[in-house]
Amino acid sequence: MKNNRFVKHIVVFLFSAAVIALFSVCLAAESGSSGVIRETLDLTRPQKNISGEGYYWDNRENTLELNGVNVSTDDEYGIKLIDGATVKLFGKNYISASEYALAGQGGFTVTGDGSLTIVTDGDAIYSYSTAMNKEIKIRSGDISVTAGRSGIRFDSGVISIVGGNIDIAVSDRSNGVGITGGTVQVTGGSVFSNAPLSAAGTLRIIASEVRAETEPGRAVLDYGKALLIEKVDLQTGEGSASLSPAGEYGGESSIAAVSNAYRGGTSAILGEGFPKYADIILIVLAVVLLIVIVGLPVFLHYRKTKLMIKKLESENLRPKA
Repeated sequence: MKNNRFVKHIVVFLFSAAVIALFSVCLAAESGSSGVIRETLDLTRPQKNISGEGYYWDNRENTLELNGVNVSTDDEYGIKLIDGATVKLFGKNYISASEYALAGQGGFTVTGDGSLTIVTDGDAIYSYSTAMNKEIKIRSGDISVTAGRSGIRFDSGVISIVGGNIDIAVSDRSNGVGITGGTVQVTGGSVFSNAPLSAAGTLRIIASEVRAETEPGRAVLDYGKALLIEKVDLQTGEGSASLSPAGEYGGESSIAAVSNAYRGGTSAILGEGFPKYADIILIVLAVVLLIVIVGLPVFLHYRKTKLMIKKLESENLRPKA
């Protein structure tokens, strides 16, 4: 009897433990305690510093630090930012949302030496501001985008790529765009896109690496006012396999631009067109000139004094009559 009672107690204990474990797993999945953020991370009206799994918001500096964040939501937005925010990337980060993955109510900056992977059926990096003087700026970081409509979109404002590595894949090859804005300028880093770069106003590609391709017959660079391509070796064609050197862009569906700008820097004293080492030469010449101006009179005075002393000594040694 005692053995049977002991066995019953063991069975009940094991059954209870299994139920509790199953309940805990389900609860963790529902609450997102596995480290995945299942709802929009809204930072458009922050009142204090905020921290969570893989992120930290510094309210005083308007800076969002991402370090291993995993936002995976069916909501319309993944992360929403206040105007003027800075996003710093550390480690590997991931954002997925149904329409807008990383969105701002105004301009914002992305920087850091980490990476960011974005997946959405809509627009990956996006500002819904209508202000023309706001800017989305990419300073650094490795950014990989898989989007339905566009990789980076700011209809009214400025999009500036000044550094980093951006890889954009858009599923809507007929109507989608890699980067689109009021003004678009790529002046550093690298951009790889399977869809066009488009600007309602001016589109600039200067001293940077850009490789973009779209469907044959569709222009891969689309601009409303002006196109400026400078300090790059340009190749164009109707496909990546048929690229050839070109002096200017003529509406082709594929381009490859590689910077040919001097990478040693520009002279801070002489300005554009002079290498950075020209500053060192000028500084050395200035030091030499200063030494000559200050040191030469001292040397001449010393030499004159020495000659006078030598003359006096020779007169003192001369025998008297």
